[in-house]
Formats: sequence, structure tokens, C-alpha cells
Amino acid sequence: MISLKRGTLGILGALLLAMTTGCVGDPRTSNQGGGTLLTAASKLMGGSLKSMTADEWQILADNLPTLAADFGINLGNLQIPSLTDEQAAAIVDFLNVHDLNTIEQVTQAIQSGAIDEDDIPPELLELL
Repeated sequence: MISLKRGTLGILGALLLAMTTGCVGDPRTSNQGGGTLLTAASKLMGGSLKSMTADEWQILADNLPTLAADFGINLGNLQIPSLTDEQAAAIVDFLNVHDLNTIEQVTQAIQSGAIDEDDIPPELLELL
């Protein structure tokens, strides 16, 4: 988790910088509801996962390695793939079907067994 003690202005600055690096206007990330890195991050941090568009999920995944590096978060050997339109749409559907709006709710549902592998769409399983 990113601590707000690290500086809200720093977060906003990094988001604005990432927004200007080509994610706005990309046909791949403007065909399923649109959005920007700023709107995606705002919804993610504000506990509004269900309101994120498929395009915002793609933008977030595309920019996650840069954002992690900017904030000193070590992803180790984790490779963040680009999400296809189908994978991003599956995330949106999954969150809506299971009424999950925060990262904490997703974590709790998985840890409690309310969601298991059978509940995860095939498009998302291939990412794992």
C-alpha cells in the first residue's frame, strides 16, 4: 500500500507524468469506457473498484511497473502483462458479479473462501 505520508503531491505528480506518456488516446485503452491513469488511480485509492472501466484497468496495468518504481515499491520478478480487452472486461464483470468495491473486500473474499478458483473467469486465470 502507498502511504499518504509519502506525499499526496508526489502521487499526483507521478500520475500526471504517467498520463502524458502516451496512455491517453491509445485505441487499445479508449474502446471500453475510456479513462485515464488519474481516474483509474483515483477510483482504486478511493475504494471504487466497481466503477473502473475496462480501459482504466488496462491503463493501470500498463503503468504499474513505472508507478511502483517511482514510489520505491519492489515488484521483484513480477511481470505485469498488458491486459487484453477481454481480460480487462473480465475484471470489470468479476468485480460486479461478486460485489467487490475495495482491495480489502477482494482479499477478504479470497481468504474466507467466498471466492475460489472456480469463480475466476478463464480470461483471468490465464494471467495467474
